[in-house]
Amino acid sequence: MHTFRLCHALALLGFLHPANASAQGDRSLLSDSASAIYAERNLPITWRSQLPACLVARTAVPLYRSPVFLSYTTDDTNNRLQLSQANVIASDIVREIRSQLGAPTDSDADAARRVSWRALPVSLELTAVGDGPITGVFRGPPADSSASSLLAQAYESARRAGTALMPWRNKAGGEPVVVNLWLYAPAVDSVGKWKRPGPENTDLTAFWIPLPTHSYAGILRSPKLRYPKENQKKYAEGDVTLHFVVSISGRADSATIHDIPPSGKANGPRLSAEEYEDFTDATREWVLNSDYTPEQIAGCGIESIVVQPVKFRFRP
Repeated sequence: MHTFRLCHALALLGFLHPANASAQGDRSLLSDSASAIYAERNLPITWRSQLPACLVARTAVPLYRSPVFLSYTTDDTNNRLQLSQANVIASDIVREIRSQLGAPTDSDADAARRVSWRALPVSLELTAVGDGPITGVFRGPPADSSASSLLAQAYESARRAGTALMPWRNKAGGEPVVVNLWLYAPAVDSVGKWKRPGPENTDLTAFWIPLPTHSYAGILRSPKLRYPKENQKKYAEGDVTLHFVVSISGRADSATIHDIPPSGKANGPRLSAEEYEDFTDATREWVLNSDYTPEQIAGCGIESIVVQPVKFRFRP
């Protein structure tokens, strides 16, 4: 969650239309299960007030020893100073987590006896304004605070030691500096394997615990993506991104679909409100007629929210 999002790298679909137009629906779905846009429906499995019936009925869930990562980001990802200091903060906290677990600070710690997979994910948002104090806000599953407590204790220890600080300061009245930390578990496949984060990711291994298998929602089948005729006539191009819930049956819930308006800083082409609405309607139609593989925990299907990006372009 940054809002915690995991990208499943699949191939782009390109569809050729009249006037040499191309609508590309990215088969990559961004899992956004840690956000709270739809409240209970898209909270992480461990944050929900009730577990899915499938999981409740399971007397035993196979678990595999896997790492738990501490990921970091900032409100200005282009600011190298902020990213560098966020790395220092995360590294200091990981060192303290290992110390709390009684492990050497430069080795992998085993938290199997202290932290359950149901206690994840956990977020910590650090905010600093001007010369004021740094405030931290924790968020995690209310039913199991083992991971939240471990992260809180590690952060407090690092802060008291004079580390895990944000040394830069904005001028009084300026915008706050925000560092987001996420303690999360990776997806584990059916044979207990997990994917190591790439070198571009900001993920540090905090500790190891037993985890159940976990797979995220993905596109199973989809129809051709229609390029709106009026927008073709105008040679209009644009991008659309939709949020929606994928049900256990593998279909998008029409009542939950909404668009994420493009940022004012986006480099994409400018569109009129009517053109953007036409692109959004075409994307919505495509999503509703697509089949998805639902997210699963320990083989049990669960509802999840995903982000679907689509590009509408004319080929040269």
